[in-house]
Formats: sequence, structure tokens, C-alpha cells
Amino acid sequence: MGVILSGLAVILPRPVLAVNATTGPAGHGPEHWVSGTAVLNYRVDFENLAGVGAAPAQVARVSVPIDASLDVASFRLGNAGFGGIAGHSIAVPANRTVFDNGGIFYSDLGLYVQYTAGIDPVSRLATFTFTTLDVNRQPPTDPLVGFLPPNDTSGRGQGFITFSIRARADAEEGAVVSTTASIRFDQNVPLVTGPAQNTLDTHAPTSQVVPPVLPQGGDDYALALSSDDGLGSGVGTIDLFVSADGAPYALAASGPAAVLDTLSLPSGHVYAVYSRATDHVGLLEPAKLQPDVIVDLTSGTLGVDPGGHAALPALAITAVVGSRVKFALAATARVTATVFDLQGRPVRALASGATFAAGEHTLVIPWGDTGPGVCFVEVRAAEHRAMRRVVRLR
Repeated sequence: MGVILSGLAVILPRPVLAVNATTGPAGHGPEHWVSGTAVLNYRVDFENLAGVGAAPAQVARVSVPIDASLDVASFRLGNAGFGGIAGHSIAVPANRTVFDNGGIFYSDLGLYVQYTAGIDPVSRLATFTFTTLDVNRQPPTDPLVGFLPPNDTSGRGQGFITFSIRARADAEEGAVVSTTASIRFDQNVPLVTGPAQNTLDTHAPTSQVVPPVLPQGGDDYALALSSDDGLGSGVGTIDLFVSADGAPYALAASGPAAVLDTLSLPSGHVYAVYSRATDHVGLLEPAKLQPDVIVDLTSGTLGVDPGGHAALPALAITAVVGSRVKFALAATARVTATVFDLQGRPVRALASGATFAAGEHTLVIPWGDTGPGVCFVEVRAAEHRAMRRVVRLR
């Protein structure tokens, strides 16, 4: 058109402006860690920078290549806008991958502005275009007419686009996602923004209460915790869950992995304990089916003397004599029974989902070549659990 038009990308909100940049998730730490399952939100802000040129921009096109670690099928458009704080918002309906507002007339400009956006899944390129149309819905013939004037303190020369996307399901742990945008005003040379970079954490952390659990005086016991997040963002917090005498597990303590080291366990009960870790991007360790460790305080002294209690009236272990375990059910139920060692590891399966009628029943522990020592038997029926200590003398 014979007129040099201006346009440089900037980050909003003001007053801090960073030329040629795209904003993405803040993430955790200097690597900007994000969860591999999270929705990642991006925004590109652009500005017809005063002092570079003197004419309004008629067309502004933002192009965003999609990083190889991101899933183009999960791409969704967000809202857009132009004209600064007192400007014009373009609301994009939810769950859209393509959009065309058809051209909206803005009376303060005396112009139509058509906004189109979408993604090409083959080329992996998302494109967002603002186009000026005159009152006849045609491109203006006057090069000094356009939707985006040179910017001033009102922000009228600014605009933005937004979109969201997720990581691929097979993205690698530690993969760096880099997102840039190319911004072109009319026929000027495109301006490439600086990258918004994030590192993907795709695996949940692991943790374990490591025996022994040592008395510290009163009801307090010292714990040794082991946790790991592989190549990820690191373990943030650990929750400790405790079951007393086979009752349902309940959250007993929670805190930073490096701080959580004591648990209150009143004497007179058999406790099953396990830990569950959460990393710095919110990925949660899967729930555990077995305890990390079993703590026997039925005599008031750690690991001494037999004892135990029924978990709930619907299910009770009534006696443990030698290799025989007697239990009672209030109603017919499918039963699972397992023998654990002191570290919470299963060593014998006594029942695996067999149906038992209401009443009392007996299971036999197949000791085989198991030597003398202390272990525990757990019986589950529906949502009920019962646990008792077993002493193997020979």
C-alpha cells in the first residue's frame, strides 16, 4: 500500500512491557514445571507501537506453531480483543477449534472487524486474524484507515488472542515445551515473539513409610519417609493415612516431605500406615491397596504381646489360634483375607473374593516353610476391614 505500518508484540498487563514475547503457564520453579495432564493456557499480546509507524493496521495476523509435545486435538480457542482496557472483547464460545465472528461493526471506529481463528492439525499451525472491513464490508482503500491505530497511553493500539491446549498423552517426562508466535501487520515483515517455555511432569511421585517406626515418648513415634518424583518437579507434600484395628483409613498428618517425621499413635491398637505424595505440579501418588508398615501397640509396647479388635460390627476376627483364623460376618459378603509381615508386605493369601454367608467361618494359614515371628492377618468384606496380630512360634 506504500505506507509502512508498525507493530510489535508485547506482554500485557502494563506497565511492564516485554517486546516480542508470548505468555504461557507460570509453572513451578525456574524450569516452569507443569503437569502433563493440565490444561495449558496461552496468550499473545500485540501492539501497533507508536513511533515506529504512523498508520493504523488494517490486518493483524498471529500464527502459533504447536510444539511436538502438545496434542493438537486438544487445542481450544479462547477469547480475543483489541483496543486496550476500554476496547473491544471478542467472546469465543466454549470448546471451539475454529471461529469466525462474521465481522462486527464498531461505531467508535466506523468500521467492521472480522476475527477468524483456527488450527491446521496437519501443519500444526494455529492462526488468528483480525481484518478491517469498511461499511460495505470490503477492505478499505484508504491506507490510513484501520482497526488498530498507533498505540498511546489508553492502550488503543493493543490487541490479544488466547487459546488452550494439553500435552500429548505420550509426552516424555522432562520434555521442554516451547511456544512462540509470529505477528504480522498488513504486509510488513513478521515479528517473532520470544518463547514461553514449560517443562512437563508426566509421572506421579512415589513415597513409602520405611520401617522401623520408633517410639519418641508418649504417643509420638518417629517415621522415616522415602519419596521420589523421578525426573519431575519434585515431591511437595506427603499425606499419612492410618487405620486403627482394621477401621477405614483416615488422614492422620500432612506436610512437606522434608518436615513430616512424627506421628501420634495412642497405645492399645494395631495400626496400618501408608503415605501418599503430591508433587509440585499437583500430581498425586495413586492410592495404595496395602499399608507401608504395621505398628502393633496392643500391649502399650511396640511389637509385644498378642491382641487386636474388630474393625466394625459387620465384620470381626473373633480368634486366631495357631494357623486358624476365625471371623464372623453379619451378612453374606465377598471376602478377601491376606497375611502381611511387619513391613506391610503380603506373604499369604487366604481368600480372594470368595463369597461367605453370614455367621462364623475359619480360614487356615498355609505357613509352609515360614519361620517363627510376628505377622498380621487382614480380612476385608465389602467396605469393612478387620486386622489381628498372629504369632508364629515355630
